Amino acid sequence: MDITLTDSQFFLGLLFVIVMFFFYLIVREFRLMKTGTRQLELERQKIDLIKQDLKPRSHPFSRLSPEQFNPIKEVETENQVLETDNYAKEKLIEGRLRRLELYVHKGKLARMIGKIEGEEKKVK
Repeated sequence: MDITLTDSQFFLGLLFVIVMFFFYLIVREFRLMKTGTRQLELERQKIDLIKQDLKPRSHPFSRLSPEQFNPIKEVETENQVLETDNYAKEKLIEGRLRRLELYVHKGKLARMIGKIEGEEKKVK
């Protein structure tokens, strides 16, 4: 049994397939938009829950009053400043030591070149 299609039937069938394909794409996009907005809504709810969880509670973790807590904060900030200063000084010292090592190495190389040139003159 052979199935034969005329040109008009073939184009009509092809047109039907193309229309169905575009219909599928449109329905899929609407579904994805609906799912996307739902996911966005869920993300907002998660953020709200996290914000509520991070809100300060009525009883703080430590029983220190702000007057007692302020000296601790001052000491911590002073420690950070000292650590930063020490780090800067260490980097400066490392750089200067490296520069000194390079000067010494340069001097050694210059002396070696001088000795080699002297030996070459003796050989000639």
